[in-house]
This record gives sequence, structure tokens and C-alpha cells, in this order.
Amino acid sequence: MRLAQLRYDVGIGTQADVLAAEASLAQARQQLLSITIQHELAVKAFWQPWAWSASGGSSATVATGSSGMGTGN
Repeated sequence: MRLAQLRYDVGIGTQADVLAAEASLAQARQQLLSITIQHELAVKAFWQPWAWSASGGSSATVATGSSGMGTGN
């Protein structure tokens, strides 16, 4: 994006190039966010596999115990 802006500033690039670079940057940032979230979910599922359902979402009934029984008392 900076390179496209610099090229535009010195007159060898177009505003369309700058806009395309901005759109590409926004898409890359969105992908980074999505991958970061997927990674965090995978780490949580690895360390607490009992707290996650097969679909990958959390399940409060699994995490607290669906039997309603305590955790050792």
C-alpha cells in the first residue's frame, strides 16, 4: 500500500493502483484476523478438548458436565 501511494505521489502510479492496494491490504487483514481466531480456537480445543463440541464451538453443557453432578464432591 505504501509503495502504491509513493508511486502515486511522485506521478508514476494511478489512484486506481492505490485503491487496489488498499483493497488488497484490507482483504489480507481480514484473512489474518480469521486465521488468528481459528488458531485461538484450535489452541483452546487442544488444551480443553472436553469444552468443545465436534462442530468446533463451545458447549456449556459439556464444559460444566451434562450429568449435573459435581466435580468430585
